Amino acid sequence: MKAVGAYHGCYDDLEAGLYGRGDLEGRALVAPFNHLDGFERIMKKHGSKVAALVIEPVLVTGRVVAPEPGFLTALQTLAQRHGRSPF
Repeated sequence: MKAVGAYHGCYDDLEAGLYGRGDLEGRALVAPFNHLDGFERIMKKHGSKVAALVIEPVLVTGRVVAPEPGFLTALQTLAQRHGRSPF
């Protein structure tokens, strides 16, 4: 799982959310950066199948978007709640 618009290299699955692509069914799910509700909704539905939350602390694809206060900490808590390591 990753943020829409986040670039993490030229690996097909991590290009979900880029170039007009959304989720890659069975491979990668995306939620908007700074929208905790979107991440929570996906984890509630697919959390047992999510291997990792791949996130950058500041979105820097085309423009710089800083995280809202508490967003990154909330993602760590969300990962832990679903049995995933926060790092």
